[in-house]
Amino acid sequence: MLAVILPDNAPDQVQPEGWRRLFAIWSKLVDDAKGNVVVSFLDPVEMETLARQHTDKTEATDVLSFRYNPPLVDEQGQQVIGEIAICPAVAEAFARDHDLDLENEYATLFVHGLMHLAGHDHADSKSRRRFEVDTHAIMEQGGYQTVSLWLD
Repeated sequence: MLAVILPDNAPDQVQPEGWRRLFAIWSKLVDDAKGNVVVSFLDPVEMETLARQHTDKTEATDVLSFRYNPPLVDEQGQQVIGEIAICPAVAEAFARDHDLDLENEYATLFVHGLMHLAGHDHADSKSRRRFEVDTHAIMEQGGYQTVSLWLD
């Protein structure tokens, strides 16, 4: 059985049932989603360190995702296909600056991370558009609002 594993330090605006619903919708769209996804919430220093190690970014970002290939096995013997790291400080600042609902922003970041775990990218305009269309479809089916993923 697939599951999203949320930590105890999840922000209050993270709705576990809503995220489980989003995860279930996503997992039906992904052929090789044969395991759990772990979500972590990191402070800006931790997120900046990950961003520097794994991307070309030199500052904390709102979300990063890591696909484990092959999957890891957790303490309960369950396969873990990947991890999504979210930085609440960055997410909260973005939501405030763009007058967005924080619960919805967290859900959007979660789905964004899931899309990357499924191998989707947004390196060019065509893949960026497909990424946003698929993200919006999952968000709508999950009962969340859709917003542009690339607000300036």
